Amino acid sequence: MSGKLRTKIFQSVFCLLVFYIVISVGVTIGIFYKNMEERAGENNKTIALYMKQYLELYGEKQIEDLVVPNDERITLIDRQGVVLYDSKTSHETMENHMERPEIQQAMEFGSGSAKRMSDTLEEKYYYHALLLENGCILRVATAYDSIFATLAKIVPFLLLIALGIVLVSWLVSYYHTQRIIAPINKIDIHRPEECEVYDELTPFVERIHKQNKVISEQMESLKAKQIEFTAITENMQEGLIILGKNGRVLSYNNSAMRLLDIHDASLLIYGNVIRLNRNTELTKMVQQALEGKRVENKMTIKSKICHLIANPVMDEDQCTGVVVLIMDVTEHEMSETMRREFSANVSHELKTPLTAISGYAEIIKSGIARPEDIQKFADIIYTESARMIKLVGDIIRISKLDEGKIEIEKTQFDLGMLLDEIIQRVSFAANTKDVEMIFEERTLDCQIFSVRQVVDDMLYNVVENAVKYNNEGGKVWISWYNEGGKLSVSVKDTGIGIPEKDIDRVFERFYRVDKSHSREIGGTGLGLSIVKHGAAFTGAQVELISVEGEGTCIRIIFH
Repeated sequence: MSGKLRTKIFQSVFCLLVFYIVISVGVTIGIFYKNMEERAGENNKTIALYMKQYLELYGEKQIEDLVVPNDERITLIDRQGVVLYDSKTSHETMENHMERPEIQQAMEFGSGSAKRMSDTLEEKYYYHALLLENGCILRVATAYDSIFATLAKIVPFLLLIALGIVLVSWLVSYYHTQRIIAPINKIDIHRPEECEVYDELTPFVERIHKQNKVISEQMESLKAKQIEFTAITENMQEGLIILGKNGRVLSYNNSAMRLLDIHDASLLIYGNVIRLNRNTELTKMVQQALEGKRVENKMTIKSKICHLIANPVMDEDQCTGVVVLIMDVTEHEMSETMRREFSANVSHELKTPLTAISGYAEIIKSGIARPEDIQKFADIIYTESARMIKLVGDIIRISKLDEGKIEIEKTQFDLGMLLDEIIQRVSFAANTKDVEMIFEERTLDCQIFSVRQVVDDMLYNVVENAVKYNNEGGKVWISWYNEGGKLSVSVKDTGIGIPEKDIDRVFERFYRVDKSHSREIGGTGLGLSIVKHGAAFTGAQVELISVEGEGTCIRIIFH
């Protein structure tokens, strides 16, 4: 229950009690004073009557022998209003009393009364006058305090009474306030319909109950929407961050943490955008979006390239927040880079043989070639043409593997027999370099169900590279075996090997470790790329181990 309501109730009860008690005390004092005044008047009349009887019995001259109480004043006045005697002051100095109302009443009716301040003694008196038989007037005056004077005499008692009134009023007010507030404080806002309350609060409680139902339905709807929103955002590959108008994070998904390389979630929720990433570009983008502009940019975060889009959320002309979308475009960027490199390499690889073919053909065509050189030029033209045809064939093969457009159906064939054929095809090159082909292990039954042409291309390039990049008089160990239901082919050589820095790139198209050496031996840089794409097409796994100057071992595992 609100403290303000409790205070208002307390103040109302307290003020009402104080007012009631004060009025009650005031009325009581007024009645008491009135009674006191009436009793004083009655007493005054009684004294005046006794004195009249005494004077009429013993004579007016005996008036001075009367015993007069301190509060009483006796005055004898003749018919003309002249004061003949006064018990409090000298009658000779007193003015004529004919105009006094009690005197006039006594002369007319035989008795008269009045209350007023005495001009002579400057005190408040109650006057009662009686007409004597001889025509004189006997007046008895009783001095009494005004109500204010009476109150002044009892001020200490009044203060004590007032303090008691305040204390009692405070206690009673506090008690009644607590009693009034208690049922209200006991209202269960979650189940108000089950509470016993004042009849006056029933409409209020019913409204709370209805409002609770509305809130409950809205909360259920919000939870459903939140679950739906979370399910959507958490399954997004793109990072999503929602910022408030002050640049603080309101919501995010796991992809945003992953792409921004954030491991502590507390940096995100309610954190400032500056804490997300120290890159000033991100801060600048958010700032521009908060100004109402849509901003796009690319950022490098660790080893990832991310494309960021910052969209302002506008409410009329005011920006109320920013939605930041983060997309990992690393693969796309690398593909673009590889595409550009591929185009450049293809252009270069095709230009070299075409230049040679065109040059030597032009010499023969112009007739300036010596007859004995024509055969040599023709050999060069043939060699370069064959090289170009192989290059084009390899490019087409990789493109088909990339696009999954291999039209040859899968068949069952013997892997060992295929390797025997491949070894026969590279035997001439091996003999030329005096490379010894050694079979370490051969499993007799190596049946495989796959696309034979693709597997042929893969194994041929591995075996050919083992011979091509081997040293004079080197060795190549070949083995194929069935291990746990998986067919494996291993080709190991004693060639030039691959530097550690180049191992991760040798499967890229046209990538050569030693371009000058590769040019001498006629390499195109597409061999291992064909192996990689063939493995992806057939679902095989390729393992490469190489030490520069010692040789290379490539193992292909068919699942």
